[in-house]
Parts: sequence; C-alpha cells; structure tokens
Amino acid sequence: MLTGTETLDGLKRCLHLESVNLTDSCRLTSLAPLAGAPRLRTLNVRGCPLNCIDGLGTCPELKNVSFRCAKELMSLVPLAGAPQLRVLDASWTGVRSVDGLERCPQLECVDFTGCHELASLAPLSGAPQLRKIEANRSAVRHLDDVHISAQVHLNYVWVKLSRHRKKSAMRAHGDGEMTGGGSNP
Repeated sequence: MLTGTETLDGLKRCLHLESVNLTDSCRLTSLAPLAGAPRLRTLNVRGCPLNCIDGLGTCPELKNVSFRCAKELMSLVPLAGAPQLRVLDASWTGVRSVDGLERCPQLECVDFTGCHELASLAPLSGAPQLRKIEANRSAVRHLDDVHISAQVHLNYVWVKLSRHRKKSAMRAHGDGEMTGGGSNP
C-alpha cells in the first residue's frame, strides 16, 4: 500500500503492475498516469481526493476498482468502455451520474451507497452483465427509468423507499421524524 502519494508519474514505466492500493493518499488527485496500464487488474484508491480518473477505461485488464470515500470524484465517464471491469465501488463519493458505465461489457456489481448527488441509475440499463446494484443512502428515489434484465439482484434496500414514504406520511400526520439505520463510510 502506498500512502501519502501525491503523483503516480513513476508508475507509467511499470508495465507488469497488476494491483495498486493507494488508500488514504490524501494528496493524490489524478490517476491519469495509470491510463492504459496493460496488466492492471485491481485499483483501490479509497479516501483519496481524486478529481481525475482519465484513461482508466483504456486499461485492458482492469477488473476491480474502489473509489470509496473519494469525495471529490464527480464523474465516472473515464471508465466508459473498460473491457474487463466487473466490480465498481463508488460508494460515498461525489458521483452525480453513472453515464458511460453502460459501455463496460463485463460490469457485474456496482455500489453507489451514500452518493447523495446521484439521482438516476438509468444509464445502467445498457450494462449487459449487471447482477448487483447497491444505492443505499443515495438520491435515487425510484428505479422506473432503469431497464435491466430480470436476473439483476437489486440490493437497493427497498426499505429506504418505504422509509421515505413513511417519513412523508408521518410528517403529514404530525407524528414526528423516524430514524433509520444504514451503513456509513
């Protein structure tokens, strides 16, 4: 694990690199030097202040990515077309849209828990292998605009939707506020 890392420029020459763990590298803002890394399979950049993931979609072997708690990350478009991407953890990030992920042909599992700016999962409709979606504590309120195979295991936590309705009903009746559980980062 590399903590305290500010730049990845030196990794451009590491052609056999398969796994990178940069958890809590509090000065790392860009992953652009990893663009096209030929053997990179696993990338963990939990808790980094990332704002640039340009070129990750060109990593031919990238399968598992965790951006968890990368609060500055707003867009996942640079992952578009990642040919082998299977698992994406973008929980507790600033992600506002899932545009581009439908062009990841092997994508199976996504986690957008705590993405308070994410209101729609509609672009995921085009992800042919998608099997699991987690979107607890996000701004997603319905799945009407998501057209996915019936094989998808929606771990959306329907309780959130019903809890939201119960809160609205309770406020209308003056019964006070309900509290709910959920996982935090």
